[in-house]
Amino acid sequence: MLGPAAAFAGEKDFAEMKKRIRKIAGFRPYRKKLCAGLAAILAAAICMALLILHNFSYARYIGSEDILVYEFSDGDASLLDYDNSLYQMISYDDSYVYVNREEFDDFLHRNHAEGEIYIVFGGCYKMPGLGSAAESCFYESNSKDKVLRIPYENTSTHWRYWLFKLL
Repeated sequence: MLGPAAAFAGEKDFAEMKKRIRKIAGFRPYRKKLCAGLAAILAAAICMALLILHNFSYARYIGSEDILVYEFSDGDASLLDYDNSLYQMISYDDSYVYVNREEFDDFLHRNHAEGEIYIVFGGCYKMPGLGSAAESCFYESNSKDKVLRIPYENTSTHWRYWLFKLL
């Protein structure tokens, strides 16, 4: 018997077999440059679609500059009548709330407030009814200063506030 060596007996047959094996070994089902170009076009299209969606979408949260005053008495919380004059009586920065005591006491008297008074301000809310976050402080009515400076803890730098705005 001649065995496998007989297949390569002729020089022409060996050259053809070698050429055929090289073509099989070098076969690529796709061109690398073509695939890289298509991937770049696809990535650009996805980025463009995300930018378009972002520009036309609602914000994940809505910032609020409202100032609200709540009265806590007998275990119940109630919002005192909202009044645009609160912006003239109350202002705040990153660490303190400033309250014009005389005007604010008149406001409380007009609204028959008798319990603990909390001032709620700033913050943000999701779609109405789905949650909100804000800053707050307790109003102490026994001060004699003309303008009260009430310290508060600014929660807008906490990770929970950031997570709330992200979700």
